[in-house]
Amino acid sequence: MSLEEILQKEEKNADCIFLYQEEGAWYAYEQSAFYCYSLFGVLDIDWLAEPGENAE
Repeated sequence: MSLEEILQKEEKNADCIFLYQEEGAWYAYEQSAFYCYSLFGVLDIDWLAEPGENAE
């Protein structure tokens, strides 16, 4: 998914956390990042990595 597509999707995001996988890592942008931070209260959520993965 391109950055433009992500930003368009996030612009319309009213109540969801979308996670985007890039090069084996998961990211949240814009509204999703805000909701994620509001829900979990942390900036580094490496613990969301799949079991057996080494989060860096």
